[in-house]
Amino acid sequence: MGNQIKVNGDTHLPIDTIKYAKPVGEEEQVAIGQRYGIDGSKFNTQLFLTTRSAPKLVQETTDDLSAAGLALVNIGGKFVPAANIVDAKELDKEGRAKLRDKGYTVSDSFRSSVETVNSLVLSKAFPSQVLDRRKKALAMADVNSSASSSEPEPTNG
Repeated sequence: MGNQIKVNGDTHLPIDTIKYAKPVGEEEQVAIGQRYGIDGSKFNTQLFLTTRSAPKLVQETTDDLSAAGLALVNIGGKFVPAANIVDAKELDKEGRAKLRDKGYTVSDSFRSSVETVNSLVLSKAFPSQVLDRRKKALAMADVNSSASSSEPEPTNG
């Protein structure tokens, strides 16, 4: 897979710039269409990047991104690239207060803070779930990568 992902047909994004991906629902597609005067129904995912303040709209679904080799971890409505996850820690009352003081919007439904190579992402999953899902996603990516690299080269024949 490498360290980049191809989206929208011809755009290559470095994986380490992706904070998380979030599926776009039908209501959001309508709002996108109205806001930008375009067909919003073709956009299925928002990629939140470290390099820009607004999310990048992409046509691929999170399943499409996974099939293309981007190992994603569902942390409760958000999908973080597994390779970017460094650690996950329990988010207790004191931790929530510290994050609020730093300007984060933190609801009581968040159970963990997920440290990534480029940011902090709040999760509704427990830390152990995040780390288990990361391990499984990376293992599946390794299996898929090995399977695709071991396919025989086509011959002219």
